[in-house]
Amino acid sequence: MTVLFADLVGFTSLSEHRDPESVKRLVDRIFERLVGDVEAHGGVVDKVLGDGLVALFGAPIAHEDDADRAVRAGLEMQETLREFRADHPADAVRMRVGVNTGEVLVGSVVGTDYTAMGDVVNTASRLQEVARPGAVLVGQSTRDLCSPAIRFERIDSIQLRGREQETTVWRAISIEVATVARRWPSDVPLVGRRAELGMLNAVATGVLAGRSAIASVSGEAGIGKSRLVEEA
Repeated sequence: MTVLFADLVGFTSLSEHRDPESVKRLVDRIFERLVGDVEAHGGVVDKVLGDGLVALFGAPIAHEDDADRAVRAGLEMQETLREFRADHPADAVRMRVGVNTGEVLVGSVVGTDYTAMGDVVNTASRLQEVARPGAVLVGQSTRDLCSPAIRFERIDSIQLRGREQETTVWRAISIEVATVARRWPSDVPLVGRRAELGMLNAVATGVLAGRSAIASVSGEAGIGKSRLVEEA
């Protein structure tokens, strides 16, 4: 799973000079747009914590490119907030975003419907804490899983709070509009999957002989189901 942490900067100072209802209306307008960005990229908002937001990419619905989706969502959220500031100059709110990928424990906890726990979640939170306002910082595992369309800048290894070893950090900069076309199955030969391909071919042979059949191909996201079916 890929976890995204976002936190508004300047929220505390705004709260000091405005009445609570005005601040709540402002935050509601901002988060309504930010939640829309998360959901548009296939993510799920886990929780909203005051001036912060936690989003999950990879559960309960998994995609082959959840890390990519999370980083794109983070960049889109920053752009959304820039547009909001342009429309509301008096509301100088900015945001820090941290993104990290890895194995997590997901499920229901007392008092919650569904959440994620583990070191991946904690690291995403720490990345958000060290990010500059307006930046999207990601861990090495997230960087490795992203497509070449996303441009990154490497940041020096950082000692994150609560961690013994330094963490390699990258800053997501932008998304390239013109990218290399995806390599489709016809571009490269299939490697492996001989047994599975043989089973599908046997089913197809039976169908051509006049028998009915249903073949179900199941497996984890990114394991190669679509490629196997395309080859068959």
